[in-house]
Amino acid sequence: MSAADKPHCHAQRIKGLYSQLTALVTLHHQHAFGVKHIQASRQFSAQLITELKQYPEPLFAQILLPKANVQTLSQLSLNVCILTATVAIRNHLNDTATQQLVCAALTCVISPQKAWQDWLSRERSTIPTVDDKRLKLALQKTGHHLWLQSQEVTHYIEPSRLRPDGWPAHLTTHQQIVLIALSLSLPITANTPAPQMTMFAALKQIALALPAQCMHLINSLIDFPGTLPPGSILNHRTEEGQIPVIITRVTDKAVKAAPFNMESNTETVSINRWPSIRQIYKTSPPRGWHVMDQWWNQEWQTDALNDSLRRPVAQPTFKVTSPPPDLLNIQDKVQQPSVNTSELSDLIERQPLLASYIQDSATQISRLQLPARTVRQSLMMHGFERTVSILTERALSHRLNQHHFPVRPHVNQFTQLATYMAAGLAHHVATDKVQSMHYLAEQISLLTLFVCSPLFTHPSLKVATNWQPSTGRLFDACQLVESNDQQGLAKHTHSLALAWHQPRTFLIAIQQHATLPQQLPPSLRTVCTCVGTALALSRQLFFPDQPTCVMTEEYLAQARQIFNLTETSLVTFAQQSAAEAQARCPI
Repeated sequence: MSAADKPHCHAQRIKGLYSQLTALVTLHHQHAFGVKHIQASRQFSAQLITELKQYPEPLFAQILLPKANVQTLSQLSLNVCILTATVAIRNHLNDTATQQLVCAALTCVISPQKAWQDWLSRERSTIPTVDDKRLKLALQKTGHHLWLQSQEVTHYIEPSRLRPDGWPAHLTTHQQIVLIALSLSLPITANTPAPQMTMFAALKQIALALPAQCMHLINSLIDFPGTLPPGSILNHRTEEGQIPVIITRVTDKAVKAAPFNMESNTETVSINRWPSIRQIYKTSPPRGWHVMDQWWNQEWQTDALNDSLRRPVAQPTFKVTSPPPDLLNIQDKVQQPSVNTSELSDLIERQPLLASYIQDSATQISRLQLPARTVRQSLMMHGFERTVSILTERALSHRLNQHHFPVRPHVNQFTQLATYMAAGLAHHVATDKVQSMHYLAEQISLLTLFVCSPLFTHPSLKVATNWQPSTGRLFDACQLVESNDQQGLAKHTHSLALAWHQPRTFLIAIQQHATLPQQLPPSLRTVCTCVGTALALSRQLFFPDQPTCVMTEEYLAQARQIFNLTETSLVTFAQQSAAEAQARCPI
């Protein structure tokens, strides 16, 4: 294990980040923006995000610990990147999107670096903006649209914005994150012309200016880094007369701190007298890089790993291909010849998310809208197979929505509409008995969610600022994402359903869902047509300007025969479903 890989060698890793940053500043200064800049920026941002997730306290503390031998521009650049990554991660952005936001924040500072140097030296009164046509062309050409869009926020960094009604409310969520990071970094970075503030004062200033719809972006910072983040120097002397620096926030009213002028044999202390803690207004450079490893040493690392109260920067997430073990146990119980209702109810109750959802859904189907008060009651109302489908769809949806990305609200609403329509068509078939139907409406809804899953997992959509599916074959889920590997999308969906222990008939239906209805075997015809028709109708509603191809028209003509619906009645069904789905699941 190299020194840089050891948990307590924080100084060496932080110096490595500064070295990468210095190289990037030089690259921007000496060469016009191009592919090398993109590659170096992405490498730096990926390293910073990894470091922040593994060791958030020592890295975040660098914002409040200026280095005597580091230029202010480099210090400001690192601070902006750390704050951007922190706000993004705390708001559950996926790593790919976070990486591009960090690159955008970095570009905001080091692209117009001559202008920033003039501002830092008080030779310029206004904050610089990015106006590099070559940079914009390169980002557009290489498909870094999120990076390109987010670096435009430098136009909004000015004192007049930091007051009520002055903040630009029209910016996207991702632009807001970069703007918040920039606005925070200027007053808390040492030696800048901006009025120096504590973290708490800077957050308060932004909170008063932010529009209501953006408040959640900084609310997420309450747990980490908090109003007294790591690196804060306190106006509170220890029993030995030392001035402490916060290394970890333990609870809302307690911190762990180390003496600022720490000797190698000095132990950390816990401070619980929260009302008496006040942060020293001015930041102060540490004695040297070596103190990073003394403050955040192996003992701290061990305590942090065992501390259940410690606030991590990133919330735990789960692989999409790993369903909750309790859900798999529920599926196994239902497939047994004799189902024990009490055991099944106990299993569901072990997952509070699933338990509350099954009770809510049971309440909705109650004729008198009487609340289902227990899981057992809900189970009896739904039946076993329907319960499993409802719970699986809920759990899968939760897995797919763990991370935020720019187009997620759009693909989420599309998916909800498609699943609602597919279930509605299945209900129509079962009610009117126009075809033999061996599947419940909830099973068809779940099947549709599986075929729509690439919308949440495909790499190209993680950083896209606009979702535009491929043209043609509106009934084919593989056309929902522009990709040169259509077979890869189909394999992904099949593998996901297999990982979630779906029955063999489901796996076959996923593979065959885009086949023309008349070419399907009778056993699959109805279920596949419900899914394909729901996709086609949803796409026509979401993208009315996209032309309908001959193949789609033929598919819908055959579908109308199967459902015994006229063209007008199918359009009416789609419009009613859209209205009901939006009321049922507003975005």
